[in-house]
Formats: sequence, C-alpha cells, structure tokens
Amino acid sequence: MRLVVGVVLMTAAVAFLWLALQKPRPVEHTVVQKIDLSGDVSIEQMKCRSCGGALSKESISVRAGAIYVNCPFCGSAYQIEEAPKW
Repeated sequence: MRLVVGVVLMTAAVAFLWLALQKPRPVEHTVVQKIDLSGDVSIEQMKCRSCGGALSKESISVRAGAIYVNCPFCGSAYQIEEAPKW
C-alpha cells in the first residue's frame, strides 16, 4: 500500500515540477492610437534639426506617449515638442 501511495505522490510531484518549469507564452498587445485634430491640417515635409535631411515615417517612433525622431543621415535622436496653439 505504501508503495502505491509513494508512486502516486512521486508522479504528482513530477507533474507539478514539469508545470512549474514550462515557459509562459509571450502575449502580444496591439496599441492603436487615434488622433483627433481640430481645425485645418496641412502636411509638411519634416526635416532633421541637426542636418536638415528629409525624414520619413520610418524615422519617427512613439515611446511612452512621446514622439521621437531618429535621423538616418546624421544619427541624431530627439523628441518632438509641440508648440502651444494659443
């Protein structure tokens, strides 16, 4: 009888150990940001502050809610600050 209980407990211990060592699967989150612009908006060509090179959409990233620019020409990186509208 003790042998049966020992085998059952060892099997349960191995099962719990196997479950504990399983790596959790990474969860992907998609964040969609929508911007509601007031008034008339016109598109302008963005240029680097340092070298004046033309920037594309690949040069712009959003981190922690702020817009950052990485210039592919001179390698400078900076945060875009929006001027007040008043």
